[in-house]
Amino acid sequence: MGKIRYTIRLYKAHDLDLITFAETHEFNIVKAIYSALVSFSKKEAFVIDIPPRKHKNFLNDKRVYVKTLTLDDKNDAKAIEILDKIKQGYRNNFLKNLLRQYLCNPISEEFLNDKSEMDYFYTMFSIFKEGKRIAKAGKVKKKRQKKELNSFFDSKIEKKNEILNEKQEIQTQTDDYEESNKYEENVEVIENNNDDKEITDLFSQILN
Repeated sequence: MGKIRYTIRLYKAHDLDLITFAETHEFNIVKAIYSALVSFSKKEAFVIDIPPRKHKNFLNDKRVYVKTLTLDDKNDAKAIEILDKIKQGYRNNFLKNLLRQYLCNPISEEFLNDKSEMDYFYTMFSIFKEGKRIAKAGKVKKKRQKKELNSFFDSKIEKKNEILNEKQEIQTQTDDYEESNKYEENVEVIENNNDDKEITDLFSQILN
């Protein structure tokens, strides 16, 4: 069986809704595009379930995100037939817009002044979802979720250890400083005691 690969490009200037959604949620965007395309080829409609958020903030540091969609020439023949009817150079745009139709989520939380208001928009978006089944297309596998979660906690533990090490270093420096001052005070007391003894001895000699 042969494999046909299609390049998916998400551009920061045009696809920020999909980029932010994919980067801030447990969401496999290639798997979601595949599900949308195959379902469309079968004239099946559904709405992609909104997956859980990731334990990290979105860092918008890329201008282009590149993914690869792989189709099987036998199992996905209908989907390939649809893409063959579209000119090269336009398939990427078609696939992204098709995903948006199945996602029914025009904006990401990152667009809002107050992210807590996303529930308000989810309620508003329900008009696009009424009467359609909800599917967990694009769901990330548990192993990947566990790996990302472990990575998140590892970074938190590493940061905590750094803070503890800094506190220990500061405490050590403080202890050293206090010990040094204590030694200087003791020396000063001894020297003062010696001076007092010399004065007392001299005074005794004068009286005798």
